[in-house]
Formats: sequence, structure tokens, C-alpha cells
Amino acid sequence: MAPDDADATVAMKAERTAVALRPANRIMVVLGEQALRTRRGTPSDHADQLAHLLSLMRLPFVSVGIIPADVQRRAIGTIGFWIFDHNAVALETPTAAIKVTRPQEIGLYLAMFDQLQSEAVYGHAARQLVASVLASL
Repeated sequence: MAPDDADATVAMKAERTAVALRPANRIMVVLGEQALRTRRGTPSDHADQLAHLLSLMRLPFVSVGIIPADVQRRAIGTIGFWIFDHNAVALETPTAAIKVTRPQEIGLYLAMFDQLQSEAVYGHAARQLVASVLASL
């Protein structure tokens, strides 16, 4: 049985978030609506996460797009990935962290991210999707 390292994971993610949320950084995120609806923890925990997301969406250096569940998809990221200044792509699988640095491979992730962005809604429409999931709790 794997050890319960949830507390360490939460602490690590909080530290990473604090570093990322410096106004000098530009953060662009695309989420599928299903990610908003997938609940880990209690309904109250989930509501707190969605409320936090709504607050982050109002930051001027953060862009959050939501791909509605009923949109015809042309691109699907099978695992999450993070692009860092076109210099590297990070992926996290259940068993490994992967860092991609080859320009050709980074280009593939950039193209996929562009496609995901084109399928997403932003601004008021995105906040409405988050708010509707929050209201359903």
C-alpha cells in the first residue's frame, strides 16, 4: 500500500502556487468542464476550491479558459501539461514527472495548447460555468 502523502502534496502545491502567482508571471490555463465537476473531498472542500478558482480568474495576469462539456473536441490532453516560456514542458503522470526540452516536442505541445484554447470560453462565460458547478453543490 502506498503511503498517504496528501499533506505533503498539498504543501508542495501551495508553495508552487505562491511562486507562480507573482504578478510578473503570465499564467494561461485551460480546463475541461469535467475538471470542475470532478470532486475530491467533501462538497464543502470542492466549493472552496471552485471559489478559489473564481478569485484567481479575476487576477489580471491569469487567463482561465474552460472547455464546455458539450463542445466538439479536436484536441484532448490525456494528462495535464505545463509549458514554461516555450523552453520546457512538464508533465506529471501517476508514477513520474517528465520534462520535455526538445524544441520539436515543445512545438507539439504549443500547437495542442493553441487548439485547446480555441475550444475554451473565457471571461464571463467561463466564470458562469464555474459558478453553475458551485451552485450545484
